[in-house]
Amino acid sequence: MHTFETHPMSVKIFNRAGLSAPIFVCDVCGDGINLLHEGAVVFDMMAPDNVKTDALHVHKGTCLDTAEAKIGEVRAGWDELAEHIKHLIANTPTQ
Repeated sequence: MHTFETHPMSVKIFNRAGLSAPIFVCDVCGDGINLLHEGAVVFDMMAPDNVKTDALHVHKGTCLDTAEAKIGEVRAGWDELAEHIKHLIANTPTQ
């Protein structure tokens, strides 16, 4: 597995009024990604075939720029958070 300096922990469980709700947390600033269109996922698009690599969930803007710099701007790819969620669902079959 290809990892960066820290292991991302992008999904947290937020307890509110007795309910447990999963939320995305930015791997750069640590704040919640509260609006789907404000989030992105950054990854190493040049990782070798068949190698798992970390995905950094970030806010667009400064956090995205910071994540790209951490990976290396030439190596870094990114996608909209909404598209990433669709890909996760598609790549996790139920049977």
